[in-house]
Amino acid sequence: MSLIVELIGPSGVGKTHLVNRLRDAGRLQGWQSIREASALLESETPAPDMCGEYFQLKMLEEQISWFKANCPQHEVDLFMPVHEAYIRADILIEKSTRDFKILADEHLFHIFCGQVLNLAVNQREVLQRTLRNRAFIFVFDTAENILKNTRLRQQAGVWRPRMGGVGDDQLRERTEWYFSYMNQMAGMIAAENGRQIHLDLAGDESKLDSTVVNFLQALSSA
Repeated sequence: MSLIVELIGPSGVGKTHLVNRLRDAGRLQGWQSIREASALLESETPAPDMCGEYFQLKMLEEQISWFKANCPQHEVDLFMPVHEAYIRADILIEKSTRDFKILADEHLFHIFCGQVLNLAVNQREVLQRTLRNRAFIFVFDTAENILKNTRLRQQAGVWRPRMGGVGDDQLRERTEWYFSYMNQMAGMIAAENGRQIHLDLAGDESKLDSTVVNFLQALSSA
């Protein structure tokens, strides 16, 4: 069975930076990204049955309904193919006989946080099965640091479509809103004895890196 470790945190908190820093330092040997595993499986695995009773598909259905009710059509057209690609990758990994170790800076429980919480109430057995091969790294920082990181990204030309035209106060509100979802999700995962750690990126980088590496090593040897 593959193992998927998902980083969960708001846009701009530093998830990708953390993973890249560890990878560049050679501390993620044996771990792949979701994109690497998906690309390999796409080349050798028949297309997954996207009509099956997958927990992932139920999340996607709820996400599509929410987007259509709350977002302009251009955002639906922009985000849905991306979200469908993550669903497809997750199902490919679930169906594969290979044993991957994946560290994902963005994946299902991050993207579909609200849908996970909603479905957990009525789909607990499926949720428990989904959690068997997953662990989570919850990534926190101050709203001000996230705001600073987001603006620096924009200045560097890193495009985040949902950040366009968003003022500082609104961005702070979005960050606090997402943190509330994270805390709810962490509680839900803890209630199911799921594996997780929490990081405060305002802390010392070397200690944070060691915490992540030690967590991954413990998961690998479990």
